Amino acid sequence: LVGPSVRDPLESEPKTVLRHGYTYSGHPSCAAAAMANLDILEREQLLGSADRIAAHLGDGLRELVDGEAVLEVRGTKGVWALGLGSGTDATALRNALLTHGVIARPIGDATVAFCPSLVVTDGQMEQCVEAARRALTEVASAAPARH
Repeated sequence: LVGPSVRDPLESEPKTVLRHGYTYSGHPSCAAAAMANLDILEREQLLGSADRIAAHLGDGLRELVDGEAVLEVRGTKGVWALGLGSGTDATALRNALLTHGVIARPIGDATVAFCPSLVVTDGQMEQCVEAARRALTEVASAAPARH
């Protein structure tokens, strides 16, 4: 997996040995699955879907910026996130999204990431945006009043 031109500098100290050998990486069956996946990505031109996701999901999420619950939307291509205001909890928002059939990932307390697959449909992206709209309303109404 690592040839001498890479290994030798890493092991230049006599007591240093490159100790690497995960059972799931570099295994012939994993490599064959990875190659098959690359073939599908190329044959079905799925990498081009990232631009479609950026246009559809990115634009839809930008509509949710209100300066309070959602302060910003950031992302590129097929990965997008809502930057939340101090009164909106990322985990609570994720939980509300799940009730609407959308899986998103809270990152810290103030970010919820959307990472759809490259085969996501326009309808599914619309579902993500509408679910986020509803979930934001639900989380805001459940939050304790601010003083």
